[in-house]
Amino acid sequence: MVVTLSNHPKPANDKGTFGTLIPTSHIGSVGMSNVLSEDKKQQIIALGKLGWTLRRIEQATGVRRETAGAYLKGAGIAVRPPGGGDADRRQNRPTK
Repeated sequence: MVVTLSNHPKPANDKGTFGTLIPTSHIGSVGMSNVLSEDKKQQIIALGKLGWTLRRIEQATGVRRETAGAYLKGAGIAVRPPGGGDADRRQNRPTK
């Protein structure tokens, strides 16, 4: 359903002009998709197998690290927990 406000006393948008309102159900995501391409998935999995961190994968691919982590987890590739780093090295650091 499309609604036209041509005879309405108030503007249809914030610019003060009249126009046609389009229901949001007819507007797709611009430049975004809900599913990664197969090539992008394979790239994330390959980088994960190489031991890349999620932040590094995010920088290289443009895919959010949360999303990359979910794909790696689904592929059975271990992902370090946030802030994990090398906990043993931090614990064994000499104190001053």
